[in-house]
Order: sequence, then C-alpha cells, then structure tokens
Amino acid sequence: MFSSLQSVQFPPYFALASASTLFLTYSTYSLSHFNKSESVLDSIFKNSNKTDSDAVAIAVMALAATASVANMLVIGPATGRVKRERELFEKAGGSVPVGIRARFGRLHAVRMPFPYKSVVLGLSWSIYGFEQYLAYRQHIRLANPSLGVPALLKEEISEEEHTKSKAYGRDKSTFEFASNLFGQLVTTATLVLDWMPLYWAVSATFLEACGLKGEREILQSIAFVVISSAVSSILDIPFSLYKQFVIEERYGFNKMSIGLYVSDKLKTFVLTSVIAAPVVAGVLQIIKWGGDNFFFYVWLFMLTFQITMILLFPTVIAPLFNKFTPLEEGKLKSMIGDLAARVHFPLTKVFVIDGSKRSSHSNAYFTGLFKDKRIVLFDTLLQQMTNEEICAVLAHELGHWSSSHIFRTLLLSQIQLFSIFYTFSHFVKSQPMYRAFGFQTEPVMIGLVLFTYLYQPMDSIFSFLMHYVSRVHEFQADAYAKKLGYAEDLKSGLIKLNKKNLGNLIPDSWYSAYHYSHPPLVERLGAIGKTE
Repeated sequence: MFSSLQSVQFPPYFALASASTLFLTYSTYSLSHFNKSESVLDSIFKNSNKTDSDAVAIAVMALAATASVANMLVIGPATGRVKRERELFEKAGGSVPVGIRARFGRLHAVRMPFPYKSVVLGLSWSIYGFEQYLAYRQHIRLANPSLGVPALLKEEISEEEHTKSKAYGRDKSTFEFASNLFGQLVTTATLVLDWMPLYWAVSATFLEACGLKGEREILQSIAFVVISSAVSSILDIPFSLYKQFVIEERYGFNKMSIGLYVSDKLKTFVLTSVIAAPVVAGVLQIIKWGGDNFFFYVWLFMLTFQITMILLFPTVIAPLFNKFTPLEEGKLKSMIGDLAARVHFPLTKVFVIDGSKRSSHSNAYFTGLFKDKRIVLFDTLLQQMTNEEICAVLAHELGHWSSSHIFRTLLLSQIQLFSIFYTFSHFVKSQPMYRAFGFQTEPVMIGLVLFTYLYQPMDSIFSFLMHYVSRVHEFQADAYAKKLGYAEDLKSGLIKLNKKNLGNLIPDSWYSAYHYSHPPLVERLGAIGKTE
C-alpha cells in the first residue's frame, strides 16, 4: 500500500481522503447524539437507523471506503507488479510482451500522477469548509433568541447572564470566522505563490550572512523553522490584540497590559526557537542516520522529548510566565492534603499562580510524573469558589490520575506520532512532491512540512476521536469525584465556573461533538445527578 503511494499515484490517496472526510462528517453527526452509556460504535450504528438520509450517508461512506480498499490493496499492487515486469524486459533489451503492455495500459488508465499541490489545496479548503459549516451552526444557535436557559439551570443562571454568555459566544465566533479565513488565505497563498521556497532561500542567505557557506541542511532547516515561526507570529499579532484587548476586555476578562502582552510574545518566540533548534537538529540527524527504518528512532526521540518537557514544564517553563506561590497554611490546604491522602495521591506541593494578572478566567490542574505530583490553583479560582467546591474540582482532577487518563492520552498520541513518521518514511524521497511545491532539491525538513499538508484528513479524524476520548474521560472523572462524596459541591463548582467564564449553555451538537474536549455543562450535570 505505502509503496504504491510512494510511487506517486493518485486515486488510492484520494479515495482514502474521501472516505476519511465522509467518515468524519457522519461520525460527527452520530456522536452529536452520543449517550455516555454507549460505546462509540453503538452510537454510530444506532443513529444510522434514524432516517433515510442517514442510510444514504452510510451507503456513500461504505462505497468510498470500498473504493479506498480496492485502490490501495488491489489496483495499486497490481500496477506495481506489472510495472516491474515491464521494466525487467526493458532493462534486458528485449521487447515487452503484448500481454504485459495490455495489462499495464488497462491498469495505468485508472491511475494518474499525483497532483500534489491541487490535492493539498483541495483537502485544505474541504476541511476548512467543513469546520466553518460547524462554526456557522454554532453561531446561528447562539443568535436564536428562543433558546433560553436550559431547564436544569433555570434556578442557577438568570436570563440576563445567559444572554451575556450568548453575546460573548457570538463575538468570539464572529472573530474566529475572520481569523480562520485570513489563516486559510495565507496558507493558500503560501502554497500557490511558492512562499516556502522563498523562506528556504532566505534561510540560506541568512546563513551566508553569518559566514556559514556551503551545504548545511540542518542549520538551514533550523533557520527556516525560526523564520516561518516569526512570520506566523507577526501575522497573528493584529488578531491576538483584538481578541485580548477588545473582546476579552468588553466582557471584563482581560487583565493584561500591553507591556505584559509584548513580554509574553517575545518570551514565547524565544523559548519556542530555543527548544525547536535542538529538536529539529535531532530529528534530521536521526533521519539521515536511521536509513529506511528512521521512523522508529525518530518516534523514540520525540517520546523522550515529550517526557522531558512534561518534567521541565512545571519547574522551568511555567515560572517564566507566572509566579508560583505555595498555598498558605490553613483550612483549604489541610482539606487538600486530607483528600490526597485519602486516595493515596503522591502530593508533594500545592501552588497558587497569579493568573489574574492576565485574565479573570480560572482553572486548576496537577502536574508531574511518578512520585512528584503538584497541584496548581489559579488565584481567581480561590476568589470564586468555596473550599468545598475547590476540593470537588480537585477530586475531579484526581479522577484523571486514578484512571490513568494522562497515560492513556499519551499512549494514543504516541500511536498517532508513530503513524505520522512511518507514513512520512514513504514520502520523504518523493521527488514529485518537492517539485510540485517549487523545490529543486529534497530537504528533509521541507518534506516533513509538505507531508503534514497531505496528512490533514487523518489528523482531523484523530483530533476528533481524541476529543471524544477526552469527553469520556471527563465523565469518568466526574463519576470519581461523585464516588468520593463531592457530587453537590462539584455541580455547584461547575456552575460557578461556567457563569464566571460565560460558558455556552446551548452548544450545537455537531460543533461540540467535533470540537469540545469537555462535555457541555448540562450533560455533565445530568450525568452527575443520575443515581448509581
């Protein structure tokens, strides 16, 4: 299958992408009706029997999937075999038998050279269009005046608060329409106008200006990444400024000064560049050293890097942006300690961070691996909740730890990462891919960037499935907190968080199924309220 793709043939990948898009659309619909007591497959097939249109969707999806399998497992290998037979006769200097020429002609007629740039643009705009359709559904729902406070929350949230949260959601939605369109146009211009070869040439010029001449692919790749990141950051500035100092300011969330904004931007860019340089160098060196099996070694390298970052983030990186203060001795710290001891959580420290210097949004999380666990509370959370509600939120977080959700998520992400590098190993030497985007050489870093465009459908599906898994994990963590006796405090805490953050109470089912990593508030409250 992958050798067929590597030989640059069109229908197998196109059919696979088509089936992926259809699957993504249909399963988004199915999981928008998902009941947490069902498995994902139960949900998909149960919903398939609801309407005739659903039956048509399944039929089309099955047809596309069948075409994918036929192209990849039958037509592709058959064409490859006939092509090799023909080449053997040609190398031997003899004439190619009529039968082989006829078979090659029949099979080759249904295959064509892979039009990389056209397909990448088509995939990019298809995914963009699908996601904007979901955003439009969400926007229209927020603008519907007949959708009031859900019955479950009528005693907790006023219509005035609900109207404000809908207005906040609409403003964010309108902003995202504009920013996403701009981003899509920049991506299109980058591909159509061959800006990447320009960045690559500028990288070489920069190295020459620094006195580094000759073939230096790794250094040029690092320069390319830094220059591309700088351009992306600069283009994003007007949008991030508007979001922070207009939208967030309008609803009372922004606490950030211009000075802090600039400082954060500079720190982020410098930190990203410093971290990216050795990672890029390591990946490229391993690819050169690893031969055809480089994907396995690169995956191990990236796994090691991710674990290292998990260890360094709470002690090295996060303190660059926030001040971490140990939680003062008192009732809350005693209650947190008792909760950790009750469930045998290896708690070492409890910190409060000054999140209020940027935003009035609140949160809590725990970090660390093995026996060094730290709980981090936003100072805004301490201002908005009672001690009991804070412990209920932490009980929920401990539910993730108890159920090994972080390990499971890491495992799934490694499966994705391995699949990316394995598939990339079959494209890295594809000259037509580089030529299609204006490159006359085959730099590995450029190949990886181009491959990410081809991988978009798979990436979207994996992201969708990870959101589904995340929502299941949230339900399980809520159930864990309930089991510890925090049901009522967790419910009141979640309601307060939603009110203070102006959370959406009436999300569109398709939009939430595709984008939400946490279940909507009403669903969570309903699940917590159910009897065992």
